[in-house]
Amino acid sequence: FVILNPADQNAVSPAISGHRVAFTHRRGWTNVVLMELPPPKSKVVGSIAYTPSIDGDLVAFSSTKHRWGGWTAKLAPKTSWIGDIMAYEIGGIDLAFAVTHNDKANQNNPDVSGATIVWDEGRAAGGWTNTGIYKRNIDLDADPVRICTHPGEIAKNPTISGDIIVWQDNRNGNWDIYGYDRAAGKEIEICKAEGDQESPDIDGKTIVWQDNRHGNWDIYAHGLNSKKTFAIYRGEANQTEPAIHGSVVVWTDDRQGNKDIYLNRKR
Repeated sequence: FVILNPADQNAVSPAISGHRVAFTHRRGWTNVVLMELPPPKSKVVGSIAYTPSIDGDLVAFSSTKHRWGGWTAKLAPKTSWIGDIMAYEIGGIDLAFAVTHNDKANQNNPDVSGATIVWDEGRAAGGWTNTGIYKRNIDLDADPVRICTHPGEIAKNPTISGDIIVWQDNRNGNWDIYGYDRAAGKEIEICKAEGDQESPDIDGKTIVWQDNRHGNWDIYAHGLNSKKTFAIYRGEANQTEPAIHGSVVVWTDDRQGNKDIYLNRKR
């Protein structure tokens, strides 16, 4: 059923955990809205905010609110467009709080698992040629921790499930999939192959991504327990933007000439 169908505005970037949905609501500006089901009951949890992620009671998102709130003609060209990572804890103080705040870094694409939030962070020095993956456990870490430190690395689109963080990484000259095992305290090479591997997602010990090693985008997966990489779907046209939950993988597919959503079960 439709939970939001605004006539004069857009609702995009949904994320779900249990009976809760977080999404970006655009109406001249962008807010992050939290909706609880059923019946639909919503509230704004972040203003001038976008790309939410949710797990249990914790919602994370990127926001430029602090930049515009402290706007001056002198500072605006340098800082007003920089995103910070914010979070909102359901059942907490009913106020979003800063996970990180850095006047020289732009923080985007958060994902959350338990009390840990991950994101990618780019620095203006060098023309944004260095982007790293950071994490912070809001209960344990006083400050953000960088988890990939390869020199000159560009890494983005992190995702987390339990102790495993994965992202796309171009240290080898094209996009590959790398990860970090927090329990073992070590980095993992997940898929280093021809072409590009992008847009990873993880649930438990299985990682999925879009892969163009054969000239168009297909959906591939890797099992951390089996240490095997395999195709979820390899076919005509382009399969992109995969997401996984349990044994089910969904993705965007344009084999019919427009974009549809397809589903398969991992082996």
